[in-house]
Amino acid sequence: MAAPGMSRDAIQQRFGEPYAVSQGGNAIAFLACETVDRKILTVAVVVPFWATSSITYFQVLGVWFDADGKVVRARLWNGHNGPNGGNPYASYSVPSRQQTLLWLDSPLP
Repeated sequence: MAAPGMSRDAIQQRFGEPYAVSQGGNAIAFLACETVDRKILTVAVVVPFWATSSITYFQVLGVWFDADGKVVRARLWNGHNGPNGGNPYASYSVPSRQQTLLWLDSPLP
């Protein structure tokens, strides 16, 4: 994770190229994904059945910096592209760069 007080350079060395950078550069996000095959319970016309599907799990790390380029806040956004996947900006998808920028600008929950 990104600890308060870490420098922007230290964060980029640790996590690599940012997935999204806010306008002005005071916040950046890094995206990690993993796709696996999972059994999921599906209901079709009140008849449940099991099916195998590929699900991509994602984790977005958001890091906010002060004027000196030091970390002041870090947040994680975890989810997947299956039902109830945790992306409030689009159903069943991994966040796009635009959605990630909206998340970086959103207030804390």
